[in-house]
Order: sequence, then structure tokens, then C-alpha cells
Amino acid sequence: MTHSDAHKKWMQENTVMMSIRLQKKTDADILEYLEGKTRQAVIKAALREYMANHPHKTEHRYGMRLRGFSPGAQPRGSIRREDDASGKYHDILVYDRQLSAAEIADYELDDLN
Repeated sequence: MTHSDAHKKWMQENTVMMSIRLQKKTDADILEYLEGKTRQAVIKAALREYMANHPHKTEHRYGMRLRGFSPGAQPRGSIRREDDASGKYHDILVYDRQLSAAEIADYELDDLN
């Protein structure tokens, strides 16, 4: 091994070690900075400000009585699927529009609005 090969190897090993040390220091610094600054009142104020500046779209919720979420098992255009904590429905679908009576009947949904 030549002097330059040994130097390259030393640089590679130490660059990796320094990166690891720097990452650990950065994480510790971030935690130290945040300590005591994330109080419940601060979080609530930030959430209130966000909600005031980002109005919600109207959401319509429907329970899937007879089957779970799968391709073709619900009307198109849902925003998201949620689990039903009560266990009454396979899934809960959320739409940004109200479904028609025909859609509700065809897909055997319950209107939860």
C-alpha cells in the first residue's frame, strides 16, 4: 500500500466517523433547543392559527356496511378511507361532496353526516 492509498483510506474512514459524530451532535442540539418550547399552550395556539388560515373543505362521511374498501366497492372520488373504531362498519369513506341517494344505495353505504 502506497502512502497515497493509505491516506485515501484514512480519509474515507474518518469522513464517515466525522459524519456520524456531526449527526449525533446535530440531533442533540435540536433536542436541546426544543426542550421546554413545545408546551401544550404553544401547540394549541399554533393549531388555532393554522386552522384560521386554512379553512376546511366540507367533508361527508359514509360507513361501508357490507364490504371493505377495495377497487370498485365504493363510489369514485373519495378523499380518504378511515378505520371505524366502533367496529360497526368495515371502513369509513370521506368525500368532499355529498353522494347521491343512488350512490348510497348502490354501494350499500350509511350516511354518517
